[in-house]
This record gives sequence, structure tokens and C-alpha cells, in this order.
Amino acid sequence: MSPDSADAALTAAQTAAQIAALCRQHQRLAGSTQAPWLAQEIATRMADRLSWLRQPPTSAAVWLADGALWPDESLPLLAAQPLPPLLWRAGSQPGLEPFTPPPAAGWRAVLPRWLGGDLAVAPPQTVGLLWSNLNLHHSASVRDTLARWFGLLADHGVLMFSTLGPLTARALQRIFDMEGWGQALPEWVDMHDWGDRLVDAGFSDPVVDQETLTLTYASAAGLLDELRHFWGNTHPQRFVGLRTPQWRQRLLAALERELRASDGRLHLTVEVVYGHAVKLPRAPKVEAETRVDLAEMRRQLRQRRSG
Repeated sequence: MSPDSADAALTAAQTAAQIAALCRQHQRLAGSTQAPWLAQEIATRMADRLSWLRQPPTSAAVWLADGALWPDESLPLLAAQPLPPLLWRAGSQPGLEPFTPPPAAGWRAVLPRWLGGDLAVAPPQTVGLLWSNLNLHHSASVRDTLARWFGLLADHGVLMFSTLGPLTARALQRIFDMEGWGQALPEWVDMHDWGDRLVDAGFSDPVVDQETLTLTYASAAGLLDELRHFWGNTHPQRFVGLRTPQWRQRLLAALERELRASDGRLHLTVEVVYGHAVKLPRAPKVEAETRVDLAEMRRQLRQRRSG
């Protein structure tokens, strides 16, 4: 086998392993009946950014929540006014259906049956707003995901997303580096690269910003439980075997030693990246040579003079 073939085979194997890890993470998260509090908080901050849009999607447009695993995660989007019909992933059968939300008091009772299924069957070029909250960093191929989103959006449709940036949990990675434990975190895209990626995918007017949050915990065990719920480790070069109880105790001790602050709590930094962009109609193709009928030109000139 040539070196190039060996490298290609290694890349394919790593990609397959990453996809398998992403599937396991998705299944673990989908088994929860309530969104992590961080997902709910970021959803609220995303909804606040709807007011930033120069031309918000009309009330008649279909809005699509991609990757929404929990009903309460998307309530801030549903609370936005004016409230359009929504296109949700159907829960019982593959496919998508229009959905008009019930009164506020009934949202929690009705929404769960609209979650689950496969977004790949959504009609192309029908979505006015595509919303993705803390889901993009679980994509095995960001380029493919952005291309799929672009295809779903109608002309003048808007993409809004949030994801995690590379400043997230750097202290945890430093612990893994010091101990020689390998990769602790997924690979996250830097904020400054998102604009180029959106433009490359065909989007226009991209706006990307970020904020850094400090999460605090009473115990190292509580911190680990939440990290597992928030994102899990899907890095292709992560340690893929089972860790021992002794290793876990070493990790807990390291977290206590490195993250305990003067207020008595463990501090962990999370970088949240927000982005939105628009799908504009493609410009008509301009031919190198344009021919106009002379009689038609005369008719148009007579109309202008008479007008």
C-alpha cells in the first residue's frame, strides 16, 4: 500500500469512528426528557438575536429547528413573534409536517411528539428560518451540514446557529496533556473561520460573534456529569477503550487541584459562538452576447415616449 493510500485509509477509519461516536452521543442525549440547562440558556440568547435581522422571515415562512432533541430547548424560538408555522421532525413516522403551535399552556404537552425522525426528507428550498442550537459541533462534516442547510432554505431564508468554540474547557485539555491522556474534547471551529465557511457554502451577509461563559460547580463529579451531557468526547483521536475507576479518581483529583477557585467552586470556561447568514437568490447568468429584436426595441421606445 502506498503512503497516500495508507493516509486515505487512516482518514476514512477515523471518520467512521467519529461518526460512530456522534451516533452514540446523539442516542445518549435523546434519551433525556429535558434539555441541559446550558442548551436552554443559549436558546434564549439566540432568540434575542432574532431582533438583529434586517429582514426577519415573514410570518408565513416555515421555520425549521434542526437537531432539536428536547421540547424545552426550542421554546424560546416558539415564543418569538410573529409566530409562523413550524416544520418539525415528525416523531412516529419519517418525514416532516407543517405544525401550528397550540396556546402557550399546551406547548409542553404537544411538542414531544414532533421530535425525532430524519430531516433529510425535508422539501428543499422551503425553509424561511433554519435554527440550530448547540448542534453543529456534533457534525461529522461541517461542510456537508452547511450545504444541506443551504439546500433546505428558500431564497431570502435565514440560518441561525450556535456552537462551541475552541476556548471551551481548555483547562480540561491541559490536564489531559499534563497526564498524557490524549484528547479530551471534540474539535471546535474558531469564530473567525465561520464567516469563510458560510460564504464558501453559498450564504451571504454572515454575522458571527461569541461570548465566554464561566460555569461553576460544587464538585468535580458534578462537573464531569454535566460535560458528558453537554457534548461528550467525539474527537477521532480520543482514547476509545474503557477507563478504570482508579483513572477516574486521578481525573477527579486533577480537576479539584486545577479548577478549584478562591470562592470554593470549580470554574470552567465555555466559549459560545453565534452566527447567522442569509440565502440570497442566485444572480441571473449574464451571457457574453445579448440579442434584442429590433421591433421589440421600437415598441418599448414608443411606450416610454407615450408614457
